[in-house]
Amino acid sequence: MRSSFISVVLQPQDLFSHLELLSRRAPSLLGFVLPELMELGSMNLPEQVRSTSTLKEHILTSTRKMQALVRKDRTGLQDTALLHKLAQREFGPLPQAL
Repeated sequence: MRSSFISVVLQPQDLFSHLELLSRRAPSLLGFVLPELMELGSMNLPEQVRSTSTLKEHILTSTRKMQALVRKDRTGLQDTALLHKLAQREFGPLPQAL
């Protein structure tokens, strides 16, 4: 059962969608299918990386970008929150009005 479920969940074109949905709605099922991913939830990124997100969040962001590449979705590759933060740093409060 586990292997057939994994083969459905790990389709590259829907990987992030499935993992994110399972993470929000059925974390115990995700823990059964991919216990390694659930263990990463409490781990932080290395100190060299400046981020407040956990390793699990970083992996989910990476899978979102991988899914966008497979689907050839250019907008899915962009991290709008990061781009907005960089624009605020570069141009000051002006980007908030946009």
